[in-house]
Amino acid sequence: MKSCAICNNYGNHPKNTIRTTMIGFYDNDEIASAKLTFFKFADSLSDKPDGMQRLIRRAVNDNKRKQDCDDLLNPFSCLDEAKVSQPTFAAVNSKRVPTVSPSDVNNVRRQRTSVISKIKSPCLLDR
Repeated sequence: MKSCAICNNYGNHPKNTIRTTMIGFYDNDEIASAKLTFFKFADSLSDKPDGMQRLIRRAVNDNKRKQDCDDLLNPFSCLDEAKVSQPTFAAVNSKRVPTVSPSDVNNVRRQRTSVISKIKSPCLLDR
């Protein structure tokens, strides 16, 4: 489960930084899978804290990954603040746990976006 990236970084970095890292590193399916796994745990709690968010199924759109990350981070924060003991989450593949700083992820994402836009540029096709 990918929320081990949250567990390892929550409290050490701002929520925005964790979200940015997750968005830059994980694909939509990985984030959606982590979200579902986390909510299975949260739904199993007999005594849910006040303000606990329910599972929201998001439509596919340009902001889905960000929204799914928020849907994962917000209840994680709620349970943490309520001192609810959470299970230990682990990645199935340790290579899928981000080990770079968020600024590095952003730089790679910007470079990738730039390369993709250059490849799709009609000017390059005319040459």
